[in-house]
Amino acid sequence: RVDGFCEVKTLPLLPHLQLMPDTMLNVKAFKEFLVLGTSAEKPLFLRRHMMDVHDAVVTALQSVRLVSLVGCPGIGKTWCGHLVAYTLRRKNMSVLHLMVRGKSVVAIFGQTRRDYELEHLDIHFFMGIVTVSSCTVCILDISAVLANVAEDICVTMRTVLDKTSVNFMCLLSGHAQEAIIGKQHLFSIETFVMWSWTEEEVAAMVELQPPSESEEVDFLVCGGSVRLANRPSKDKVMIRDVATMMSSDQVSKFLDGEWPASGDTRLMAFYAKPGMSFERGIYAAGFFPRSVEVMQVLRKRAQSASKETWARIYYYLKDRNPEAARTAFEMLVHLFWKTKIESKSTVKLQLMVFEAGSPSQPPLHLEVPCADLEYHHCVDVESIQQNSNGYLTLKSVGNPDFDSLLQWENGDKVFFIQISIGKTHSVARGPPEMGRLTTSNPAVWNYPQGSKSCECKQPDHGWKLYKVQCDEFQQFVSAGLARLSWEHAFEGCICAWRAPSSFLLTLRSARIFNTCTD
Repeated sequence: RVDGFCEVKTLPLLPHLQLMPDTMLNVKAFKEFLVLGTSAEKPLFLRRHMMDVHDAVVTALQSVRLVSLVGCPGIGKTWCGHLVAYTLRRKNMSVLHLMVRGKSVVAIFGQTRRDYELEHLDIHFFMGIVTVSSCTVCILDISAVLANVAEDICVTMRTVLDKTSVNFMCLLSGHAQEAIIGKQHLFSIETFVMWSWTEEEVAAMVELQPPSESEEVDFLVCGGSVRLANRPSKDKVMIRDVATMMSSDQVSKFLDGEWPASGDTRLMAFYAKPGMSFERGIYAAGFFPRSVEVMQVLRKRAQSASKETWARIYYYLKDRNPEAARTAFEMLVHLFWKTKIESKSTVKLQLMVFEAGSPSQPPLHLEVPCADLEYHHCVDVESIQQNSNGYLTLKSVGNPDFDSLLQWENGDKVFFIQISIGKTHSVARGPPEMGRLTTSNPAVWNYPQGSKSCECKQPDHGWKLYKVQCDEFQQFVSAGLARLSWEHAFEGCICAWRAPSSFLLTLRSARIFNTCTD
């Protein structure tokens, strides 16, 4: 008899399931197996990476004494644990599945579910329940407990492991691998990490989802975690609440990818370092903000972050979460112009007209006299007219076409460069009225980048495509990435307006594109 026993239920038999990657799985049969916070109402998307982790864990548990699985909240670890238990039972292995949620513990063995409410999760409880079950494998899923409590549970688990012949799998959110396996590895161990979701994976899930009354999935909000993917408004509130609780030091460490002192993992995404596998565990993971919403909230408190910080975030997120990567790129643009203005440098830009995928005119060379410019951070849109020479970041963007502006006067010409990080290229209107300037005869300056569409949204106005090259910016970003030993190239997108006695430019959707050498 185990102290703290509360309730016992008989569970239904699970049907035979086809666990095929990149498909939807009806999981309603699991309803009686789940704990609070996990739902079986909607089909489960079996993303290929989760099934790769599932297969590796199933293989390991047949011979390895202790298997750890860590990852950020809301990526599918708990469901992976349920599917591992299901698969092992199909292999006629006796599996005890323990789910710890605060002081509540659910124990599933065979067709029996026992619910406990405990004041303390000590060695006697675990020894008792493992002994009663006579299991060969125990899956321990820990959540909703303080870090020190989780570590105590893991210490207890290893004590039970030492006194029995049971193989253990332990699932824990965050970067708690060492808490699971301990510092002295007295048993055979395998360590795994589950990566956060990529934009392509979320898109694949959305494509297979049935119609729902829930809010539409917004990857800009959820990013690498899909727990609240169908409830973006609730996710936004959670993100802002968690970010508010973080100290300035935690924000800095969070953006720099430091752990474990980097704050709440609910805002974090784990992605693989170059050449690393999930089978290497937490040491294969890089830590990053999980979404655009997280980036936007945290960057307001990280104005002192270095180009190395933003370059690192951009480099790792550009292929996994391009939307969040664009925010990091925007910060690199800000730092670049701030640095050039402070050093009173002259920045050279080269622009070429592109038609049918090839240059059709000689390049246009521009020189930006930064000695004549000022850096204005977080100004009102109305201040654009008063600050005719400078780089401006805007406080309130009422016009979605403007994120930051670079403008200067040179004789009878006024140069007006707009930096935007929009996903697609479009121009809804011209630049703001600036005295004698008008917006007649507009032209698009842009460059197609991969799958990104750069087609003109207003062809009847005579827009044209250009390519922009800035060697100084390329060098600036490459210096920020020097510690990663990668070579980088810069390409950008520019839109422009021509007017009598003026020359107006708008830089849009500028990005860094990288060629990598290991």
